[in-house]
Amino acid sequence: SIQAEFSPTKSRGKFMFFNIFSFSIGSLIFLGLAVPLVLFTGVNAWRYMYMIGAVFPILVLFSRKKIPESPYWVQHKYGKEAGEGAKKQFEASTGYTIEGLPDVSREKTRFRDIFKGKYAAYIMFITAAWFSYDIVSYGIWTYSPLIFSTEITSYYADLYVVFTGMAESIPVVVGFLIAIYYVDRIGRRLLLIIGFLGAFAVLILFFFVNQYMVVGLLMTFSAFGFVHFFHNVGPSPITYTYPLEIFPTRIRGTAMGFATSVSRIGSIVAVFSFPIIDALYGLKAIIIFFAIFEFIGLGFTLKYAPETNGKSLT
Repeated sequence: SIQAEFSPTKSRGKFMFFNIFSFSIGSLIFLGLAVPLVLFTGVNAWRYMYMIGAVFPILVLFSRKKIPESPYWVQHKYGKEAGEGAKKQFEASTGYTIEGLPDVSREKTRFRDIFKGKYAAYIMFITAAWFSYDIVSYGIWTYSPLIFSTEITSYYADLYVVFTGMAESIPVVVGFLIAIYYVDRIGRRLLLIIGFLGAFAVLILFFFVNQYMVVGLLMTFSAFGFVHFFHNVGPSPITYTYPLEIFPTRIRGTAMGFATSVSRIGSIVAVFSFPIIDALYGLKAIIIFFAIFEFIGLGFTLKYAPETNGKSLT
């Protein structure tokens, strides 16, 4: 929420998308670190991975102390004069100029307001889209290494999975770069539609191919890779960005928190449903299960998603 309020309107999409892209960059770096850890520490590699992961929250804890408060929030809480003062303080400390503040409403923040009027449609859209995306994304990310490793029986199966994970990140990076380039050119809504529709089409195609021929590791990897590509063209960065742009300052953080929490339920459903469906009905049923949620995300986007490209925050 703070980053959205510090970003210039014309290029806010790029700023927000790069924030989400940082997750993929971190994943790739960590996978690169995992290779020597697996090679030299064997079964204890996971312990060192946790130790490395523990370092970054400490870095964040110290760095966030220097982050100034958002002038939007200050104005909402204490009025126009205080907001302008926070804006000047931020510009003086960073050397970066942000746009003039709009007349931010000082109306009290109430949780129920995210379900009122037009915001009810907005919260329904973003929670349904984000929930649907997380079910598919977390299902594939969590269990594709297991699917790939079952095809490999050698001593180096774990290392193979690490390299597979790095290769699986290639379509993620390509998708993100395309999204970052186009987000402030063609807008958020079209990218989200392309992302959901493309992932849905890939899954349906993979289902029919799986029906009529033996599907090997390479084809499964390719299908999941294309799903990752379309997800990162649209749903991955945009589900994070939309709540920050379609809600006003007084309920922006509240709406973002609620949408995020619903999406986490989707990730939990994915983690538990994947092995159960696979054990009962097999991979083909999982593909249809995922395709249904891609279609749900697409439907809510077509029906309720507004275009926010080039619009100032309120």
